[in-house]
Amino acid sequence: MTTVGWTSMSRIVVTGATSWTGRQLAGPLAERATDLLLVDSPAVVTDRHPDVVAGDLDDASFARTLIDYKPNIVVHLQAIDRRKALGSDRAREATVIGAQGVFGAISRMRHDVAVIVKSDVSVYGAGPRNPSVFLESTTPGARKSSYGRDLASAERYATEALLQRDNASLSILRFAKIVGPLVNNPLSRYFSLPVLPTRIGYDPRIQLLHEQDAVDAIVHTVDHPMPGIFNIASPGIQYLGRIARRTKRYSQPLPERVLKQALKRAGTPLPSHLLAYLTYGLVMDTSAMRDVLGFTPSHTLEQALASIAERGD
Repeated sequence: MTTVGWTSMSRIVVTGATSWTGRQLAGPLAERATDLLLVDSPAVVTDRHPDVVAGDLDDASFARTLIDYKPNIVVHLQAIDRRKALGSDRAREATVIGAQGVFGAISRMRHDVAVIVKSDVSVYGAGPRNPSVFLESTTPGARKSSYGRDLASAERYATEALLQRDNASLSILRFAKIVGPLVNNPLSRYFSLPVLPTRIGYDPRIQLLHEQDAVDAIVHTVDHPMPGIFNIASPGIQYLGRIARRTKRYSQPLPERVLKQALKRAGTPLPSHLLAYLTYGLVMDTSAMRDVLGFTPSHTLEQALASIAERGD
């Protein structure tokens, strides 16, 4: 597999471009590209996204558009939980079948192309029998959520389509859960609560990634492409109970059913993969991120948590 990256003549494609990460990538990638194509599902592209092309990734016409565009770099932002916006079935199609369409099209390209896939810690599955630390080579657990299973399927399609091609470089970035003042995702809203509802009898180890480091990790991989799978997380691991104390919040242990009700009343309902994460925790080894990919996040876990206080809501 070749290692290819951006040059002054690069043509870059970003899928999932209306997501928070996609919007933040548009600026730095535009500086690196002769041409930049931003694409997302017609269901989420609105008048607020005049620079984004509406296209279903699982549509044959999009595959032809992608091939004809002849990109040097494709950034596939697949780790987007869009069940609320698209519905469960359509969200699964967007992740799994969309991945088949994108990677199938790339496998037919004759020129050099670097592919960067944004994945998520949910591919491992949070559960009571998990190892203490997940390596990239660790077999994913059996308790994956439907979201985690979809991401794992998409990763598999990418690997099967591109691994044996000499003209393609595939980098899969498995991000820890992203938090920050701007991203406005469920976990950032959860850590903004004055009282943190928790699952009674559990105190999971938490690993996070600051929102800006998520963007920087992708830009770094565009600049310095390295084939392989990489766990991406901020330095530091902390128990959820200690996080509550260090951020001067109370934690309220509750039975599972009551916990779900409390989160819903607080306006922060959490999908199943986040509930599992806040019950069992999940920690990834990030040695390859530093030693092979050559990336080090700028924010520690504590700094990522502290940044949530800057949220404007």
